[in-house]
Order: sequence, then C-alpha cells, then structure tokens
Amino acid sequence: MNQSEAWPFAIETIKQANHILILTGAGISASSGIPTFRDRGGLWNEFTPARFATWPGLLISLVLTPKKVVQFLIGVLEPIAQAKPNAAHNAIHKLEDVKKVTIVTQNIDRLHQRAGSTNVVELHGTLFEVIDIQSGQVSTLSAGELQNIVQGLHKLASQNYVLPKLLHTIQPLFSISLKGIRIPNVILFGQPLNTALYEAACIAASECDCMFVVGTSGTVFPAANLKHIAKQAGARVFEINPTHIIELNSTQTSTTIHLTGLAEQILPELVEKATQNKR
Repeated sequence: MNQSEAWPFAIETIKQANHILILTGAGISASSGIPTFRDRGGLWNEFTPARFATWPGLLISLVLTPKKVVQFLIGVLEPIAQAKPNAAHNAIHKLEDVKKVTIVTQNIDRLHQRAGSTNVVELHGTLFEVIDIQSGQVSTLSAGELQNIVQGLHKLASQNYVLPKLLHTIQPLFSISLKGIRIPNVILFGQPLNTALYEAACIAASECDCMFVVGTSGTVFPAANLKHIAKQAGARVFEINPTHIIELNSTQTSTTIHLTGLAEQILPELVEKATQNKR
C-alpha cells in the first residue's frame, strides 16, 4: 500500500476503531530533545551497554571509572529532565478524548503522562520512580529533582576523587545504606520485564482493533510480540517511522501499513482528520 492509499485508510481505521493500542519507542521523544540510544551518535556508541546498561557493569564502572559514569548519567538524565511533550505526545492525548486508547511505551521519560495521558503501560519503567529493593516500595522524583542531580553532576565533571561525591550527588536516585538499597525503577539489559505490566500490554494487544507502532522498529523482543498478538487478533497495524523495513511473504491482512515520516508531524494530522467531527 503506497502513502496516498495508506493515509485515508489509517484515518478511516481510527474512526471505526473501538480500542487503539499505541506502542511507542525512542523515536517519538527525539524532537523533545531526548536522543535515541541506538542510532548513529547515540549513547551506546560511546558507552557500551555491557558496562553502562547492566547493573554489574554499571557498578564496576562506578568504582573503576566514576568520571565516565558522571558523563553517562549526564547524557541520560539531562535530556529527560529538560524535555517537554511534543506534538506527537499531545496528539495521542487528544485521541484519548474520543477513543479508548492504551499506550505501551518502551521509554522511561514519562512524557506521555506529562502530556496528560493516563492509560500508560511503562514496559521499561521510568527514571521518575525509585524502588526500594527489599520492600518494593516505590517513591517518585520530579523533573526538578532530576535537574538538581544533573547540576551536581556537571560540577563533578572536572573534579578529582569523584566517587564519594558522585554517590552523594545521585543519592535521591540511587543509594546503598543500612536502611536498604534504592535504585531507579527501570529495566536494564538482561533484566526481565515486569510480569504484570507485560501481561497488561499483551491483553491490550489481543483486545485492540487498531495498533500504531511509533518511533520504534517493533523488532526488539519481547515488545515486538505485541505487534504479532494484535495481528493475530485481527487488528490493523500501522507503523510511523522515518524509514521502514519491508515485510516479505505477508498477506494483505497481516502486513504492517507504513506511514513514513516523523511522528510529531504525522500523528497530529492523523488525529485531527480522524476526530474532527467527533468533538
């Protein structure tokens, strides 16, 4: 299906849908100033996941190369602390006014909630929560608190004997004491997804009649399972990305329909045209 056919088909599908599932990845937040990890120039080009995206690797790096950890944390925390929802996040929230929408996100930036969305499943957790490992108790952090941590990290970037000061600076986000261990409520490499959250996402995929995959390739498992579950349930699946992978050996009903372009440009127009007579 070419673009001239895909657009009106997507608009009509939204109009007719009873339950829309939207799976989002890093691409939806790029225009909010949060760089993707995997693309050219992304953080994983400078900070290898084995050393900075696993707890064993991160703890080793914390002891051996604390200044490198400071740089990594600035690269992760600063864009998220400063980010604001963009037109794509706002369009999804607008769609919720007229349709049942479930958002499943792989992002940890909480921009969907900051745009006003409430039915959000955070598959990989969020940097705005801290969990006590022993008790399971979860507390929240504000964007202002994250910004304060970032300011402290910038001060450490040119200092010596960084480790003690680093541990003090990031204490609101990560701490080890006699009272317990508190860590960011995020899923790092090698960790299983939260079972309850993943089950909720799978249920939404099996119940939806329309799914949008936005800002993610939809090929990384287990999140990629959601697209297959939705297709098996008979849902129309659309992908919004600047580029797309051509699916081979697919029937018309099981093919992902691609809308090529930026999410912050495509989603507002789609939602406006699909809902203009609903409000």
